[in-house]
Amino acid sequence: GDGYKIASKKKKMNKEACDIYYQYFDDKYHNVSYYKWLKINCDKPMEVLENELLALGVRVYHSDRFKVKVTNNDHYLRISLCSCENKQKLKKGLEILKHYLDNN
Repeated sequence: GDGYKIASKKKKMNKEACDIYYQYFDDKYHNVSYYKWLKINCDKPMEVLENELLALGVRVYHSDRFKVKVTNNDHYLRISLCSCENKQKLKKGLEILKHYLDNN
């Protein structure tokens, strides 16, 4: 029925978004999901990093937002692949993010 058609369409759109993500960032698992955790080598405070990216038009969430206790010094960004209005905006956002991380 309609539910199956909607779910099938969402699944296809999500796969396409993941394929776009893999054009910019490597992920050894290449799994399909609605968001990705991108490991970063940036020691900027969470608020600074998030606000700098937001000023560039990219909203991401730093892993420190989700920590209950400090277990290691690894830092990640949570990147939603399903919140963009279209593929072009996703590509533009990932381009901006990649450029920012390459230069910071």
